[in-house]
Amino acid sequence: MRFLIEFIKEPQVEFEESMTLDMGQWLSMPFVILGIASLVWAYKKKIPAAAIIPDENPRKHEPTHYGTLLSFNTHRMSEGLKAALWKARDKGLKLFISTGRSPHFFGQLEGFPFDGYIAMNGALNVVDGKIVDHSPLEKETSMRIADFAMRENVPCWTFGKDVSAINCMNEVSTELANQTLIKPDRFYDLREVAENNDIYEYSIFM
Repeated sequence: MRFLIEFIKEPQVEFEESMTLDMGQWLSMPFVILGIASLVWAYKKKIPAAAIIPDENPRKHEPTHYGTLLSFNTHRMSEGLKAALWKARDKGLKLFISTGRSPHFFGQLEGFPFDGYIAMNGALNVVDGKIVDHSPLEKETSMRIADFAMRENVPCWTFGKDVSAINCMNEVSTELANQTLIKPDRFYDLREVAENNDIYEYSIFM
């Protein structure tokens, strides 16, 4: 795109006026070549890339809905989906999860060997067990949310990479805990949790 825009942009320096391609286009050229070479390499290697969308018959006992790994009825992966995922792995496909949830919810996946995940809407991204990118909340913002939850005694589930904490429970948070197999061992002071950890997500239950 940058390469094409340069054709209609006014020259910024005098020496560019006599050039067929301006300086910006010449500087873009290595990346254009690199992009084309990457596409050619991927095509020759026939690197597989696909999105697996569950497509179970809703009349079966374990329905799985489009675009989600877990059945809305059993809150588990169906046997048909597991078979499809194993088949994909056998073909050499890398399997990644993209979710708005915290990795602490992955207990429902029953230890299936995914290759990585994009969790909490992109706030924490992991490949082969290593963090490749992450964006925790700013400390001041995190502390303000924690303080609000504690002051108002509102249930607030707090998630960091290695921490899952909640300050109290109500009917809604209890229902989620029962569905997701995340049950708190105790209640926490979220201000202390926020002070001592990078927090990626808060879930407040009103």
